[in-house]
Amino acid sequence: MKSKILLFLIAGILLSGTAAEETELCTNFPIIKGIVSYPDGSPATEATVTAYINGKNSGYVISGSSGGGYAISPNVPKSGAVEVTLVATDKVGYTTGTKKVTIACGETKEEVHIRLSEPETHEENYTEDDSNVTSNTSDEDITPEPEPTPEPIPEPTPIPEPIPEPTPTPTPTPTPTPTPTPTPTPTPTPTPEPPPPSPTPTPTPTPTPTPIPSPTPTPSPPGITIITSPSTLKSGEDIEIKVTYQNRPIANAKVTVTLPNGDTIDEITDSEGKVITRLQAGDATINVEASGMTDSKKITVESGGFPLYFLLIVLVIILVLAYVIFKKVRG
Repeated sequence: MKSKILLFLIAGILLSGTAAEETELCTNFPIIKGIVSYPDGSPATEATVTAYINGKNSGYVISGSSGGGYAISPNVPKSGAVEVTLVATDKVGYTTGTKKVTIACGETKEEVHIRLSEPETHEENYTEDDSNVTSNTSDEDITPEPEPTPEPIPEPTPIPEPIPEPTPTPTPTPTPTPTPTPTPTPTPTPTPEPPPPSPTPTPTPTPTPTPIPSPTPTPSPPGITIITSPSTLKSGEDIEIKVTYQNRPIANAKVTVTLPNGDTIDEITDSEGKVITRLQAGDATINVEASGMTDSKKITVESGGFPLYFLLIVLVIILVLAYVIFKKVRG
């Protein structure tokens, strides 16, 4: 009985180890590259590509280039090849396109182009059916328009026969007394009021246009940098010239120094990108060439003190004189 239980435990451990190995994912991610285009062949510059493995989403990437290019790294098992289904949609999801690719860990597939399909159109056919049309008014609500009543034609009035009037006796007409015509009183002419002054128009302020800020240019990565030290360069003293690229020293760089008199000094930088030399006073030019990149820098070397060898000569002369004087004093 104990042996059977032990066998079951060993089998369970082996099966769990096998399952763990099967689900172990690849660390050297594979890469799938291609172009997403519309049905007419134009690039889909804002399409989204999603990778599915066994129906599960395995990451997505947005095509950002002007040519609609994309690159995606699906999560695949560490061993064996799997089938990856790529689904591409445009930015509003109207069209889609699919592509199946078989890829393994660390593998790269290029020119896997995905063409989007035509968008689906939903056309609804409407059939006119008069039987389904209902009216909001019933027969009872419809009032017939009254027929126009003909106007009655008036009957002609009979003209009465004239009755002869008696002839009147003529009465003498009195002479009318002339009525004096009244003199019209002159009406005073009203003085016209001066027109009201027209309002002074208020000047409309002209809106000042808001200046549109120009986009800040993205700085380009620095190239070769030439560093000289000390800060004050003097003739007769050691001058250090250091050549770097993105703050990293460049070894075996060719350094050419053009002196004020036209002579040149050629040096090669050491492992720390340094060259130590001495220059004469005046304006000099440092030219550097390394890995196809060049740069130049102008420096000014000031006049230093007495050269060291001159000081040594003076010191020797002083010692000789002191020795001679000491001999004379003792002798």
